Amino acid sequence: MQLLLTSWDCYEKLKNIKFGLYEKAEPLYIESTAIRKKTVGENHPDYARGLNNMAVLYDLMGQYEIAKMLYVQAIEIRKKTLGENHPDYAYSLINLAATLDNMGEKEQSEQFLLQAREIKKKHWEKDPAILLA
Repeated sequence: MQLLLTSWDCYEKLKNIKFGLYEKAEPLYIESTAIRKKTVGENHPDYARGLNNMAVLYDLMGQYEIAKMLYVQAIEIRKKTLGENHPDYAYSLINLAATLDNMGEKEQSEQFLLQAREIKKKHWEKDPAILLA
């Protein structure tokens, strides 16, 4: 039942974000991430995905410090569980870089982008579409 609720919550979150209703989406993100934490634990890629998605919301809301903190948590989990060469790890680096750029931290942003680009290059031969994502 919880997974069904989480899927519905995801739909509601997307709908709310589409219309700029960030404040309505926020409690749904918090709840669905809490459900992920309870069902799979803190050291699981699915929980990291929830943190990453919540960070995207906070970035859209202009709450960059919160977004940055959540991205860092997601990156740490993805590094432990998936490794530093996994595309999902690279995507979190890209997202963090965008937030840092929004915060005016251009040099640090660029470092994360370069790191992500190197990871994506490694996957180029396996899946050429990876560089487009």
